[in-house]
Amino acid sequence: MPAATVRASWYGGATAEPAGVTAETGINLDRSDIQAGQEPLPIPLTSPHTVYGAVKQVALEVTAIPTPATTMSNATIRASGTMPGGTAWFYAANNTYLAQLSSTTTFAADVAAGSPSVSSVGAFSVNDLVQLESGSSGEVRKVIAVGGSGPYTLSLDRNTSNNHLTGAQIAKFVSGAPADVNTEASGQPTTPAGYTLPTTSAVQYDAMGVSTGTAGRKSQFVRLIGALCGAFGTSPGIVTMPSAILAYDEA
Repeated sequence: MPAATVRASWYGGATAEPAGVTAETGINLDRSDIQAGQEPLPIPLTSPHTVYGAVKQVALEVTAIPTPATTMSNATIRASGTMPGGTAWFYAANNTYLAQLSSTTTFAADVAAGSPSVSSVGAFSVNDLVQLESGSSGEVRKVIAVGGSGPYTLSLDRNTSNNHLTGAQIAKFVSGAPADVNTEASGQPTTPAGYTLPTTSAVQYDAMGVSTGTAGRKSQFVRLIGALCGAFGTSPGIVTMPSAILAYDEA
């Protein structure tokens, strides 16, 4: 019997559940709703203390239908290895897409990398976090001043890192991550309520029992968040984390 073509897909950067895109090229566990976001977690300068990244959502998606249709069941998750010191990622399963973007509008003018402000068709408020696009050029900034009566000039807490074109999306960003805490767990980040620290052994997160007769998302979402604690140290940089391995049965 032929099997369905299934991949782990990322879902994000939208106000409602979007189409999935492959997550098998990797995901950055940063503080944005961008698959390869570059918004770093702040390094805790005191201990005990744990900080969390934004939620990144993945799921099992059928991309090619077999004939006859099969049934997928027993979706599991595990980590490919142990977490580096002072770091961790956690997961939670949920069938509902978590929207971290709202109040979407567009750029009213082109923006060059290095700009301290952007022109927006829609209004935002001081202290709002705004996500400037959601693709490879995406970035998150805080609004520190608003000028004009439309288009609006949004002054930013940091200059833009990328170019942005007129008509591209700007959205209010509200992370769905848990609040940072003044605790650690034996030199590792504290596991937040509702989340689980994975091990290298597979654990079921969704019983499934769904047909592969149609394409699309088949499993619950796995909400992933990265975390750092005071034991991480003070040197900035990119940390390579163990992969999240999603698996399933098919018959």
